[in-house]
Amino acid sequence: MRAVLLADLEQGARALLARPDCDWPDLAAMMIAQAHLADKYRKRTGRVHPDWGNGTLHDRAIRLPRAPIRYPTPEGFHHALSVLLQTYIASRHQNR
Repeated sequence: MRAVLLADLEQGARALLARPDCDWPDLAAMMIAQAHLADKYRKRTGRVHPDWGNGTLHDRAIRLPRAPIRYPTPEGFHHALSVLLQTYIASRHQNR
């Protein structure tokens, strides 16, 4: 997967916020895994993956339903960011 920047985290958190929080860990893992595979696809073919984007978490997340920019609560957004970051860090350790 390409480098994770602040915009990736914001869009990923918005995708999580569009779903019940019990779905967040699985959705975060799915987005990260699919962004990783999309990046491999892009490198191999020179094209953007038709469903998962260009290999960034941002591009994967914007292809999913997302919460509006005016988040329900700052705490909810912070919780979504926390779940996303914990999942990302865990995936980085698994891929070493």
